[in-house]
Order: sequence, then structure tokens, then C-alpha cells
Amino acid sequence: MIHNREQLARSPSHAVALDCLTAGIKAADPARLTREAVSVADTILTVGGASYDLADYDEVIALGGGKAAAVVAAELEAVLGDHLDSGIVVTDSPRSTERIDVLAGNHPIPNERGVENTHRLLDTAAAADDSTLLIGIITGGGSALMAAPAAGISLADLRSTTDVLLDSGATIDEINAIRKHCSAIKGGRLAAATRPADVCSLVVSDVVGNDLATIASGPLVGDPTTYADAHAVIDRYELDVPAAVTDRLARGVADEIDETPAPGASVLGG
Repeated sequence: MIHNREQLARSPSHAVALDCLTAGIKAADPARLTREAVSVADTILTVGGASYDLADYDEVIALGGGKAAAVVAAELEAVLGDHLDSGIVVTDSPRSTERIDVLAGNHPIPNERGVENTHRLLDTAAAADDSTLLIGIITGGGSALMAAPAAGISLADLRSTTDVLLDSGATIDEINAIRKHCSAIKGGRLAAATRPADVCSLVVSDVVGNDLATIASGPLVGDPTTYADAHAVIDRYELDVPAAVTDRLARGVADEIDETPAPGASVLGG
């Protein structure tokens, strides 16, 4: 795994450090994690501790994105075989797949192609019905890769805001509070779009504490943050973001536009 290990392992201490590094990389391998988490026996799909009878569904579709999304998608195809009908993931690390479309996005600054492909993902989610099982594939990097600016915000606004946030010194929770409230997919909005389909998720974390609402800005879970929280981050760090962003946050604080779905919201099936 470490090609120049012999050169680097100059002492027993160096060797131990390299062993620790190798073990950490193996432990976080998304392909292995997917194989361990997902299995199929006859028509019963098991994902973690949850089970789904695939005979109950007309379609099984995988949707999501992130830097490791294509790896998870390929492993999911291998496990599900003909039980999987189709899917879309948006990533910057492509991999060959047969049933799931692997589409391009950009990280860490969103681009036009990523926005177009994220809208394809959202359209697929919105077309699902109660005979559909959607399998979410959510991995680190998904905040930038799954980019869908909210109404009134342009891609240029989103790119500028992302630049400012990444240079601000704000925590990932603070950064994502703003991202969620400037997005049509983050902060549970993808979950809302999937209703009334059944949804299960495979999530590969890149954040300390593994908070599902923070990983990829939580597209498939309720959002505990609010427009007021996002606006407070702007004020706290005196961020110079586009007027369209501050205007949207101010309108949200004034209850002029819908808040992101909170944990347990009925639109999430809670």
C-alpha cells in the first residue's frame, strides 16, 4: 500500500507509524465497508441492521455522491446484481459501473457540470414512488460535488461563497450550516424529494464524530440548523459573501421562505 515503505521505515518507530497509517487506510476503505454492510439472501437485502424485501419493490435505485461514491456504487452493484435497476452518483473519482451512472462534479469548488448532474439526481429522486427503494450513497466531499443552488442563488454566488467559507476558519458544522441553507439538495432536501419512496443509506464519514447531518451536508437526514444559525456564522466571521446569499438567509430568518426539514419532520417520514 505504501510503495516506498522500505525507504520510510528508517527505525522501529517509523515502522510502527507506517503500520498505524496502513491500518487506518484499510479501516476506512469504502469498498470493504460496503461489502461488510450490505448483503442479499434470496430477496432480502440487509443494510447494516435493517432489512428490506426486494420483492416488495418495482424498482431499486441508488442515488448520491461524494469522493468515494463511485467505489461504493461499484461494490453495491456487485452485491445486488440484477436486484439493482439503476442509479446516479456524482463524484470526481470515476469508476467503471454497469447500472449506476457515475457523473462528474467538482471538489472543493462546485462547477456547472456538477450542478447539471446534481439536478439529474434530484429529478430521479422526485420521480420515485412508493414502489421504489432508494439506496443513498453519501460520502465525504458530497457538499461540493452534489451542488444545486437554491432559488435566487447562482453558481457564481455558490462558488464565491464556498471560497470565502474555506478561507474563513469556520468549523465544518458552521460551513455546512450556510451550505445547507443555500442549497436545493442539502440539509434533508434530497430526502424530502424522495417521498414517498423507501430510503436506506450507505454513509462514509469524513468528519469527526460521524454526524450524519454534517457528512456531505446531510442530504438524506433532518437538519438541526436554521437560517438564523447560518446568518450568525456570516456575522461571527464577518464574511463577505454575495448579496444573494445574505438576502436568502435574511429572508429565511424572517420566515419568508421554507426552513430545511428538521429532524423528525413529516416530509422525511418522521
